[in-house]
Amino acid sequence: MFKKLLEKIFNLAFPAECIFCGRYGSLLCLDCRQLFEINSCHKRYRSKNLSDLYEAASYQNRFVQKAVAKFKYEPFLKELKGPLADVICGHLNLIDNKPDFGTYSLAAVPLSKKRKHWRGFNQAEELAEEISKTLGIPLLYELLQKNDGAAPQATLSAAERKKSVKGTIRCKKPPNAAGIDILLIDDIFTTGATMEECAHVLLENGAKTVTGLVLARSEIN
Repeated sequence: MFKKLLEKIFNLAFPAECIFCGRYGSLLCLDCRQLFEINSCHKRYRSKNLSDLYEAASYQNRFVQKAVAKFKYEPFLKELKGPLADVICGHLNLIDNKPDFGTYSLAAVPLSKKRKHWRGFNQAEELAEEISKTLGIPLLYELLQKNDGAAPQATLSAAERKKSVKGTIRCKKPPNAAGIDILLIDDIFTTGATMEECAHVLLENGAKTVTGLVLARSEIN
């Protein structure tokens, strides 16, 4: 309660400015969100472990790239989690055949402890927290965990990513995924190697289905 009051006072004293146009009120104003060209349709996706994949925008969009860079890299605008989660949920509201995730639980693609310590937060989990509030479905905190030592996926080729992530993800014990439909959250879907490995681990631990939900997808894959 006291923390929320302090946040309100801080926001009044130092109102947020849009990262693109500088307008006061939000880090990503409503007008500039339109620059993301949020997907208004959904193409069914199915792989070995994922039942489907929902992508809010294209990562080839330079405004998406700039927002993600400010969110994930120094000096880390963690507060972008709310506006970016709104973009994701906005995609779900725009598409014609709106999915019903009422029976699902959320899980976030994990970061290694070393990577999380460097950034100070797991960007996928931050997005998942906001999405949980909007959709009204539970988030299973740290259901998935990632071993230290794996190279950051952004530095690897597609083949290297698939090989590097194999065996690096584990599910919290006891397996809280048992008998549950999982909505798996991440920021960017590139080769899909990490999300595929996460889905594989969740299914091995008893999840009924795993569906991906991401802010953006790279069109080169």
